[in-house]
Amino acid sequence: MTAAPTLIRGGPATSPVNLAIVTTAFGSEIWKLPDTLAAGPEQIVDAPGLALRGAALRADGAEAAFIASAGPGIEQVFAVDLVTGRVRVLTPVARFAGATTSYSPSRRVLFTWSTTGTSQLAAFAEAPAGSGLVRRLAKTGRQPQFLTR
Repeated sequence: MTAAPTLIRGGPATSPVNLAIVTTAFGSEIWKLPDTLAAGPEQIVDAPGLALRGAALRADGAEAAFIASAGPGIEQVFAVDLVTGRVRVLTPVARFAGATTSYSPSRRVLFTWSTTGTSQLAAFAEAPAGSGLVRRLAKTGRQPQFLTR
C-alpha cells in the first residue's frame, strides 16, 4: 500500500456496508469488508494503473459511485453494483476534472464534472437511476442536457 485505505460506511442501519479503497504502487482496488469475522473481504473493483477516489455509497448499500484517475485531467466517473460487480461508465471520455460523487434519494448517481477544469464544474445526474444515461442539471428555467446516450 502506498497510503492508508479510505474507508466508507453506509447503507441501511440493519445491514451496513463497509468499503475500503486500497491504493498500491500498481493501482487501486475497492474491497467490501464484512461486519463479522465469519466472512472474508471481497474484492469488488481492481483498477490497475488508476487511482480511485470520491466514492459514495447508495442509501440501500447496493451500489457505489467513484472517480477513477489515470492522472490530472484524465478521470472518469463509474458506478458499481456491489452484488453483481457490474460497472457502469457515467462519463463519455476520460478527460475531465471531477470533485464529488453522491446519490439522490431516488437512487440516481450525482456528480460534478468538467472538461475544462475545476473552475468550470457542472452538476450531473443519472436519469433514470441505473440507466447509465446522464444529464447535466440545468439552471432554473432551462432543459437538462444529455451527457451520454
